Amino acid sequence: MDMIFQMIRGLIEQYGADFPWLVNAIVIVGTFRLIVKPIVTAIESIVKETPTTKDDEVLERVQRSPAYTWFFYVLDWFTSIKIPPRKKS
Repeated sequence: MDMIFQMIRGLIEQYGADFPWLVNAIVIVGTFRLIVKPIVTAIESIVKETPTTKDDEVLERVQRSPAYTWFFYVLDWFTSIKIPPRKKS
């Protein structure tokens, strides 16, 4: 495990020296995702558990808005690894 961390550390140090803006962008986007995703999940859970439906409607309206859609599309596109589904043999 230490060998893997040493390899990753070497890559980060090299890229950090050659492309500091790229390392900064990755850190900012990754940190932003670590903060935003749990907050959104918590809000969705709270809204789902409340007995009123008014908050459900408000959340649905917000989630259908273009700003929300684009924000999460960009966040997901830049911070996710897409793995194709397994083909059944």
